[in-house]
Amino acid sequence: MSDDQWTPIGRRLLRHFRWAERAWRWTPKPWRQRTAALVGRTFSPDLDDSVRIWHALQTFTQCSDQQAHVWLARYFANQGTFAADLHGYPQLDAHWAENQVRCDERDVLGLLDEGGLLLTYHSFHHNRLGSFLGLSGARVFAIAATEDGSPLKPWTGAYMRKINGGSEALFGGGRYVFTDNLRGLLRDSREVLRRGDLLASLADNYSDSPTAAPVDVLGRRMRLATGSIELALEAGVPITLALFYSDLRGGYRCRLRRLEGMTDAGAVARVYMEQLLAWCADDPHAWQGWAWWDHMPFAPGHEAEGLERQSTAPARYAASLPPRTLAQRILLKLDALELRFRPLSP
Repeated sequence: MSDDQWTPIGRRLLRHFRWAERAWRWTPKPWRQRTAALVGRTFSPDLDDSVRIWHALQTFTQCSDQQAHVWLARYFANQGTFAADLHGYPQLDAHWAENQVRCDERDVLGLLDEGGLLLTYHSFHHNRLGSFLGLSGARVFAIAATEDGSPLKPWTGAYMRKINGGSEALFGGGRYVFTDNLRGLLRDSREVLRRGDLLASLADNYSDSPTAAPVDVLGRRMRLATGSIELALEAGVPITLALFYSDLRGGYRCRLRRLEGMTDAGAVARVYMEQLLAWCADDPHAWQGWAWWDHMPFAPGHEAEGLERQSTAPARYAASLPPRTLAQRILLKLDALELRFRPLSP
């Protein structure tokens, strides 16, 4: 894509971040969560993909067209909460980790200071997971893409630096391990595992690698990169699954599962996705990946049914779409007025 083609995406991202920052700074703390959720539902940069996300959530929950809009609103609320809460990293401490994060698997959490591989998922709040683990006693090294060279850096760079810098400061002495130097990434990852520190890796993106493991998810064929899994199996270190997300009430939830006795990377990849769906049964909004599920190819044998449901989704979405709330209409009018005098620019 040319720089001009990135401009509409940059504008959507910047508008969302700008209004979410106002929700954080201008709203009294008891109302902050509700205001951030409103911003997410009104200005999410993914609104243009609403039909696909709605379709994914409905396929997963097997709910009515109307109920799928409820899940979609919660998905966007989760995104708005992320964009507001990124300004709160300096206030996070051990008291927050103990009292504001519900983690029913505290026994597993207590094992993470022994190191190993942590396989997590995109949830909008995955950076904050590293902070939670660091404040809970682990030394975290998180694999991440660098913002350098991104065409969106002029639009979102200031916010990305707040996310990366704010979260990394709470990694318990660890840091981000960036993917721009693959040889260095491999070396550093092996060293982290050898030392007994915790290596955190997101593995739920679709991979074009010829060695990626195929995993079927709700009739779609994902291909998961297994490099970090193979390193962990090679090193003989424990592997833990983790999902971290907003409870949409001002707190967070962390789900953990320690894998036992697994020796095959493909099998780990399958359990990784199976566990995600099991956790999402409680909170469907938790996975950011609903935004790319409908873009994945159909799994063998699911093409006909999948294409039929996909083709009817736009009409069903439109027929069941609820009207905007009064608060959304007011925000949109304020935004339009502001854009007349202060256009969005890098």
